[in-house]
Amino acid sequence: MKKIENRQESAIVLRLDTLMGLAGPEFVHELIEVFLEIARKDFETMRSALQSASVDRFIAAAFSLKATSLNIGAIQLSEFCQEAESPKNFESKTKSKEVIGNIEAHLVHAENYLRGYIEETHSSAS
Repeated sequence: MKKIENRQESAIVLRLDTLMGLAGPEFVHELIEVFLEIARKDFETMRSALQSASVDRFIAAAFSLKATSLNIGAIQLSEFCQEAESPKNFESKTKSKEVIGNIEAHLVHAENYLRGYIEETHSSAS
């Protein structure tokens, strides 16, 4: 198994290993692929909403990304999304850029880790 580097990876592995035992690798791989697609779409919606100053769209996308992140076990990512749901964070350009930067960094990390998880579990199932 890949070395676990942080709390987010630990939570992801715990969640996915549990699901792997219950539903098998095909289900888990499909879940990861769906997460990757939805998470990226939600993040791009957040970025677009920030540029167009649409607080409602921004908060809705942050909520969606938070829920999706929790489903996959990406706890830290979901925590940053929860922070983004606060309208007062949207009011400050500096704060909103900081929040979206944190979300992007954790999203990229989660995406990379999940792709590695698929490769590793796919090759060990072969």
